[in-house]
Amino acid sequence: MDYPLICAISTPEGIGGIAIVRLSGEGSWALAKKVFRPHTPFSWDEAQGYHLHYGHVIFRDKIYDEVLMALMRKDHSYTKEEMVEFQCHGGRLAAHRIMELLLALGAKLALPGEFTKRAFFNGRIDLSQAEAVIETIHAIDEKDLDFSLTRLKGDKGRNFLRIRDDLIALIAETEAVIDFPEDGLDDTVADTIRRRVLKMVEEIDREIAKAEEGKVYRHGIATVIVGKTNVGKSSLMNALLREDRAIVTEIPGTTRDVIEDTVILEGIPIRLMDTAGIRRTDDPVEKIGVDRSRESLQRAELILFVTDKDGEFDEEEKDILSACVGKKVIVIFNKEDEIDYRHEQRREDITPHKGVFLSAKKGTHLEDLGHAVRELFLSGVIAENDNEWVGNLRHKESFMLAKNHLLEVLKAQEMGMPLDFQVIDLRGAAEALGEIGGETISMEILDRIFSDFCIGK
Repeated sequence: MDYPLICAISTPEGIGGIAIVRLSGEGSWALAKKVFRPHTPFSWDEAQGYHLHYGHVIFRDKIYDEVLMALMRKDHSYTKEEMVEFQCHGGRLAAHRIMELLLALGAKLALPGEFTKRAFFNGRIDLSQAEAVIETIHAIDEKDLDFSLTRLKGDKGRNFLRIRDDLIALIAETEAVIDFPEDGLDDTVADTIRRRVLKMVEEIDREIAKAEEGKVYRHGIATVIVGKTNVGKSSLMNALLREDRAIVTEIPGTTRDVIEDTVILEGIPIRLMDTAGIRRTDDPVEKIGVDRSRESLQRAELILFVTDKDGEFDEEEKDILSACVGKKVIVIFNKEDEIDYRHEQRREDITPHKGVFLSAKKGTHLEDLGHAVRELFLSGVIAENDNEWVGNLRHKESFMLAKNHLLEVLKAQEMGMPLDFQVIDLRGAAEALGEIGGETISMEILDRIFSDFCIGK
């Protein structure tokens, strides 16, 4: 299918060495030929793809910029359409004036993600690979980038495709038995369905677990540092960030607002929030900070409760811990360089929470905190040194829907229902898995996915 000729600036706004203006669609080369004057003439009819040509963008004797032009032939480009890219000078003006010229000559401004959407519709990539493009751009750490690049490459660990192929084969076999009941294979097929469905559920459970762990690497863990005033919350944040991000003084209540930043701890992105000390106060400004600290507690996925007590917690600390019910909590016994903690006793006192002993001031034993976070959030289903295919939240929802359909198949067998009813849910499971690669997907979901892309990608 031929789509309208589109163009967009594919590099971010701002000062830089190079900017890229991209054209895609039938007529890209013809339009480029109208505006490009090569330094060394060449034959457009015989021009090869993936080649750069030096020259100028000129129209009606006006020089728009000095550029390098890349030509890409149909079926051998990002979108599988004819494509042209002008590499011009960076900054705001040069790229914009070239793009405005192309728009004036008939090209249309590309919508967000339209180049990648065309790559999907033209069959160069599937939907999972298309999502990996934007996830690669937004990757926040090395592991997240590895996940995205593995999905983008598209040739490793795509277990959902094999599960779906097995499902389609099973559906075909089951429908053959339904069509030819005289062969008397119903009981044999029922046993086969059960055995193969149980194996599929097990494999899908692993994919769901990988997607859960992938979410940790992809989005990080929303983490709140809480505790009474002057127990070392801000010192802990500074130690983790390796910079003086938060003000540290001996004066209680120095931190008046929630301070946020991100740190990679033992390979895991931690979205840190240093909060005001939670205590009763008559200071109206400090009270606002305390209220915001309590609000942050509700949003957090992980709570780092900092204390410098070797004995029983006081009422304010008990009040803070009571607000953490239902959350994952690590109790940090700070100032280990000053306090001789009774480690085993303190660990017993805080059960079921984990305890870590460290010195934020000296930066000692921070790795123990990283190990505790890994134990709480990662089950090890993703191999640390292997770049596996790891799904995102949308994929997880599709896997869960497929699993629910397969569990309904098993329920139908237990109830002695005919094969016709089992096939309905087998088909539902196959359709759910088809949503991951885009074989079965609604336009509404497609539009939602590509709306997150930037213009020019």
